[in-house]
Amino acid sequence: LEQRGRGEMDPTHEHDRRLLRPGEQILTISPVNRKVLRIFSENFDAPSPGSLAPWWARYGHSVDIVNAMDNSGGSIELMILIGGFAPNPMNDIWLSHDSNCWNFSGHAPFSPRAWHSTVTFKGKLLVLGGTPLVNDVWQLNSLKILDDGMFELDWTMLVEKAEWSPRVGAGATVLKSSNDSNIFLMGGFAGWPRDDPKWDGERSRNDIWVSSEGISWQR
Repeated sequence: LEQRGRGEMDPTHEHDRRLLRPGEQILTISPVNRKVLRIFSENFDAPSPGSLAPWWARYGHSVDIVNAMDNSGGSIELMILIGGFAPNPMNDIWLSHDSNCWNFSGHAPFSPRAWHSTVTFKGKLLVLGGTPLVNDVWQLNSLKILDDGMFELDWTMLVEKAEWSPRVGAGATVLKSSNDSNIFLMGGFAGWPRDDPKWDGERSRNDIWVSSEGISWQR
């Protein structure tokens, strides 16, 4: 039996769907190595609801609105907080329906990051880039409320290395037309790896990229 304290979430726990309230602890079997773990919420000394959220103080995170579906076909809007510096890059995910009560819902399958871009495209949340510098694109396919009150998040990596250079702080938006919708990614602080033939330094950019599905991009 292993006990972990504040903020020491084991990486093997990332696929567990159990939601924790501040101060709550559970015994769980890791689906990765069947190891029994005692898991604590991220910041168990912050009361919920309260003036302080139970997630660690941070910056460079994202907050978006997503729809969670239950087995009866009903839905509810939730706020989803992803990553940020706390103080190191994080990939934890927190959900709330009112900003007063937050539930920790595990770690995303993508690498810890901050200053990533997010956009809702055709009803699905996309996560693009971030620091440490990456140029991958992830899609939240669904967010389900299970009968036992837990949440199930289904993620897909749309592309591991997009055509745009790895970047942080880029602007992302969706422009709808009469025929279709397109994702636009603009600017940011970017640079290719030093060993890449396209290396031209790390600096602020003013390039604009467009995609009709988040996988292939054109400048």
